[in-house]
Amino acid sequence: MFSLYLIPVPLTEHTNAHYIISYPLLNSVRFFIVESAREARRNLRRIGFTTSFDECTFFEWNKHDNTNNPVSSWLNHCKDADMALLSDAGCPAVADPGAEVVAMAHQSGIPVVPLIGPSSILLSLMGSGLNGQSFAFNGYLPVDPLKRKEKIKQFEQHSLVHRQTQIFIETPYRNQSVINDLLSILHPSTKLCIAAGLTSDQQYLFTDSVSSWKSKRFTLDKVPAVLLFLRE
Repeated sequence: MFSLYLIPVPLTEHTNAHYIISYPLLNSVRFFIVESAREARRNLRRIGFTTSFDECTFFEWNKHDNTNNPVSSWLNHCKDADMALLSDAGCPAVADPGAEVVAMAHQSGIPVVPLIGPSSILLSLMGSGLNGQSFAFNGYLPVDPLKRKEKIKQFEQHSLVHRQTQIFIETPYRNQSVINDLLSILHPSTKLCIAAGLTSDQQYLFTDSVSSWKSKRFTLDKVPAVLLFLRE
């Protein structure tokens, strides 16, 4: 039985070259499960893949197109060859539909080999100065403003009781509305970290109290962002 390799790719198209990792073992892989074949080809070249794409097969798997559940048949290729799983950005299977592919690989007895690479969640936690012993990644906050505000209150109470860092990601076009909600709801002493454009030349990462953030009148451009807070 061959293996399923989990291949991290750069977080943004503007990722600084210092953060890009090459994976020489990839050049022997011919079967790829990806979110988008176009993005996968571009990212593969960025991480040192030199094999002709004419020799490769790409299976597209994403949260919008998985009703027929073809992954089991794709994974049959692992009987004869290694395969690789890639997301469009960052680590596959973390806040990513690829988790279902990994689960099916385990069910099929296929060895799963995660490789090191950039994770915006861990990078932001590392750089936040918040509690790294107890933390929770909560994905996206609700789109509905009323539900979002209620969730923020719940997560802050949980953070206070358990001294636990709360971590969220957000789509770039909702960054500012979510930050505004955080600043209006969180306790003034709660520590809030805004991590945006990580690994790019325009990276922004800073932690301060909510009261200090309010005085800055901070605005965030439409870039990938991770938001973290801790109430003590």
